[in-house]
This record gives sequence, C-alpha cells and structure tokens, in this order.
Amino acid sequence: MAVSKFLEIVDETVEDRRKDYGDPVDNFQQVAQVWSILLGVKISATDVANCMIALKLCRLNENDNDDTYIDIAGYAALAYDMKMEEVLRMGEPYVD
Repeated sequence: MAVSKFLEIVDETVEDRRKDYGDPVDNFQQVAQVWSILLGVKISATDVANCMIALKLCRLNENDNDDTYIDIAGYAALAYDMKMEEVLRMGEPYVD
C-alpha cells in the first residue's frame, strides 16, 4: 500500500472516531486529568497520545494487524497537532 493511501485511511479513521467519541483533544485532556489524579503527577493531553502509542506498540507483540498501525499513526498525528498548538500558543518557533 502506498504511503499516501495509508495516510488517507488514517485520516478517515481519525474522523470516524471523532464522530463516535467527540474531539480527540478534548478527550485526551479529560483522560489526562483522570490519569494525573490517579498517578499523582501532571499528565498532558500529548502524554496521553504518546502513552496510547506505547500501548499499541506493545499490542503489536501479540497481534500484528493493520488496525494497530493505523491507530499508532493517528495518535502520532494528533500528538503532533497538539504539540504544534502548544508551540503556537507560546509564540515560539518550533525547533526540532
């Protein structure tokens, strides 16, 4: 499968999940609040996305299926969007 087709599928999947669960950033912020309370440390929405990527990577050890790769790419895209939003809010240029 070409990369562009894969990324189309990722985008469609993120949009489908948005319809099912609402805005992912809002959802990740809610999860971050709960995890922060449970763990006793500050967790950000981006941390949630990164932890979900870690969870999906672990699942690949048990079941190497296409959906997992799509989910990882979706979480990565959302984490990147949240990071860029944070950079823009801070008014600093992004330096990798």
